[in-house]
Order: sequence, then structure tokens, then C-alpha cells
Amino acid sequence: IEQQRNTLNKVLHSTDWKGPDADRFRNEWQSQHMTALQKVAQALDEAGKKATKNANEQEQASH
Repeated sequence: IEQQRNTLNKVLHSTDWKGPDADRFRNEWQSQHMTALQKVAQALDEAGKKATKNANEQEQASH
């Protein structure tokens, strides 16, 4: 997700799109969408770590 977010950000800022719609979208992208994608990536990372921890604990308990 982070890699895609960064790729999309680079593409967005390298386009020749000009005008108020472009400005509005870029502002929304920076303030809302990039932030939301970052939060999703962090939540998935935390869930993965928790799942690994739980699996390790179950493995230890079964031995």
C-alpha cells in the first residue's frame, strides 16, 4: 500500500494537469487520501505483527 501510495503521489505531481480541479484534487490527495492510505498501511502492519505474535504464542502453548 505504501509503495502504491508513493507511486501515485509521484505520478500525480508529475502530470501537466492544471487548474482549480487539479489543485483541489491535489489538496484532497495530500490531506485526505494519502493520510487514509498511511493509516490503512499502519493498521495492516499492526494486525500482521499481532497475528504473528498470536501464532507464536499458540505454537509455544502446544509444545
